[in-house]
Amino acid sequence: MKKIFSFVIAALFSVALFADDVYTVVGENTDIFGEAWKETRAANDMTLDGSVYKWTKTGVTLPVGSYAYKIVKDHAWTKTYPQDGNDFFSISESGKYDLTFMLDLSAATPQSVKAELKESVPMTITVEAKGSWDSWASGLAFAEAADHKSASATKNLSAGDYEFKILLNGTAWRANGHEYHAGYPGAENINVNGDNMKLKAEVAGDYTFTWTFATDGLMITFPTGTAVENVQSDKVQCTKVVRDGQLYIIKNGETYTTQGQLVK
Repeated sequence: MKKIFSFVIAALFSVALFADDVYTVVGENTDIFGEAWKETRAANDMTLDGSVYKWTKTGVTLPVGSYAYKIVKDHAWTKTYPQDGNDFFSISESGKYDLTFMLDLSAATPQSVKAELKESVPMTITVEAKGSWDSWASGLAFAEAADHKSASATKNLSAGDYEFKILLNGTAWRANGHEYHAGYPGAENINVNGDNMKLKAEVAGDYTFTWTFATDGLMITFPTGTAVENVQSDKVQCTKVVRDGQLYIIKNGETYTTQGQLVK
């Protein structure tokens, strides 16, 4: 009887310690999280539901886009989910949503989000780019596509090196290149410099920026004939395009990798 009693006490003590842990949902969007990346915000503390921690935000109106978040333990940045970088969830239709953030510590990927659409809400998102091409003085306004899935703008640039950022709705900077535009293998013309995107314009001409709302993805179309090493004839029309973080070359209507492989 003493051994059983001791085991029960130990088990209860272990559960109590587990229950004392505090997990808080933080993120960049203040409509969802109240404050941006505020790890001590008690209003965002999760509650334990069985073996899963949950935090719910109801009736929040969100435009199409990708939203960054993470979960912190004990109101500190020491232990977070994910530990490095942020996680994201996407909204493909503007509307009013109920959001449930979940943390299951026994799962391989412990954190997740459930977004339930309650009401469709037509919304317009303004997009602009600000950059060193005019000493960051004014914004390059993007025109929204007819399908409302993307917006684009064209900037005539002289040859040179530039840095820029994307701004949504006049307040939300898409500045963290390492998170929003990671990768670019082989793309010597596009890089990141801290919080800025870095653009190398090899020739003067029109550079077109296209922003896709659902993925927070940026595509840049370079002027025809921009430094494609394996092209000898002036009659060959070439364009450099960045899609999903990868540089491609469009030549005579066909798409190639930077290694010259035809993309089918």
